[in-house]
Amino acid sequence: MYPAPSQSNPMLGETFEDIRLGFIAEKVSHHPPIMACHAHGDGWEFWCTSGAKNKFWGKFNPSLEIIPMGAAYVRIGDEVYSWQKPSSFMRNLIAGNRYLEHVGPMSITSTAGHRCDLDFKEGGFWGSTLNHVGGSILSPDSKIVSKIEGTWHEGLSQHLDTKGSHLKVLWRPNPFPPFADQYYGFTGFTITLNELTPDLVGVVPPTDSRLRPDQRAMEEGRIDDADRLKIQLEEGQRARRRAREEAGEEWKPQWFEQGTDGEWKYKGGYWETRKTGKWNPVSPGGTWPWHNEVHVAACGVLQRPYLVCRLHLMEEIAPIARFRLCGLCSVSLSDVMVEGSLPDVPLFALRNLLRLAVLTRL
Repeated sequence: MYPAPSQSNPMLGETFEDIRLGFIAEKVSHHPPIMACHAHGDGWEFWCTSGAKNKFWGKFNPSLEIIPMGAAYVRIGDEVYSWQKPSSFMRNLIAGNRYLEHVGPMSITSTAGHRCDLDFKEGGFWGSTLNHVGGSILSPDSKIVSKIEGTWHEGLSQHLDTKGSHLKVLWRPNPFPPFADQYYGFTGFTITLNELTPDLVGVVPPTDSRLRPDQRAMEEGRIDDADRLKIQLEEGQRARRRAREEAGEEWKPQWFEQGTDGEWKYKGGYWETRKTGKWNPVSPGGTWPWHNEVHVAACGVLQRPYLVCRLHLMEEIAPIARFRLCGLCSVSLSDVMVEGSLPDVPLFALRNLLRLAVLTRL
């Protein structure tokens, strides 16, 4: 098994979409790190501000407490529900088996007056109550309507009688895919999220995290390249921040704005821009950080190779491309050529381009 590279934190302004849920997320602040997201569907809408503070507990075998910042909201019809997540703890940082647990109260409130009070219980010494969740659903006049119990990793049930002898299953997780323990414990849904499928090529904005070269290298098992590229991206982000500070410029997110209550709210425009494909390819302080290499990929629809630009392309290379647009950022190849100059293309990319030239002439 390859050693995992260090975590790749999102760049300021980095985005991620999932069209199945009408979901868009953007990193809106780097210090402190804050992500904002929004999703919508038929009769419902979801939005959330997500950040965290850290705190260490203990000396000999400490735990790391992750304290969530920001609230989550969901609108179903005319009713809005809101909640704040409890703290999460990473246990046994030095010795023993590491594990994650969520601990503390969580209250879900409704604009209609209903409330659900949940308690995420701390695991016992022998793990007898690990991941246990219990709570009550209350009416607007604070009377208990029903009770809920279960675990957050196996399922939750509702009591159908006062004794709790009859239960109704409210939720169970889908089974994990085979070999999930070898893939960071990803679910069948999670494992698909980093995949740049053909229907997304040339559609998602240049800020989408699936275009990160360090993430792509990690997906392909090129761990050393992933670490190197991650360092380059982080150094570039620090340089852009210094340039903004020297110029007196303030970073402004593209798709979210902060309200008077401190929560970040979606200001619209993402899905409309997605239809036109007219993304802004420039981030404050320069071009978007991972438009710096030439990549070659295969079109899953036409089964033909295509080029992905580095915002510079050799004039001799462009005619062999099957698409007239960059496969990732939708920039016209003719618009990004630099006449009479050769771009600084990595050796591995040149080899791929030569292979591409042969393939397209077959």
